[in-house]
Amino acid sequence: MLLADSWSEVENRAEGKGFDSMKTLRICIAGYGQMKTRTMAITRGEHESAQDEPKVWFTSVEIFSKVLSSRNRDLLALIDRKKSTSLTELAELSGREKSKLPRTLITMSRQISLN
Repeated sequence: MLLADSWSEVENRAEGKGFDSMKTLRICIAGYGQMKTRTMAITRGEHESAQDEPKVWFTSVEIFSKVLSSRNRDLLALIDRKKSTSLTELAELSGREKSKLPRTLITMSRQISLN
């Protein structure tokens, strides 16, 4: 299953804003075996990723929705915007507990497969 919407596009559509400067994020929901087979084929040079192929892969819609929840998207946007260099700074900026941030960030990074 392919979902070809970026979160900002969805939010803008809901708010009635234009899409002139939008970028589309292509994602794929696929089983671990499918993702591994594809990745190995790319590694062996048997498959070249096309420009329009998904770049972000998830193993289920449930994981996709948890990893990219509104709260986690806000955290990623904050990291991008403020360029935080420490967990202490990120905790202060986000209002999250410093002790829980590493787990959140590690979970997000493990659940997202980039190709």
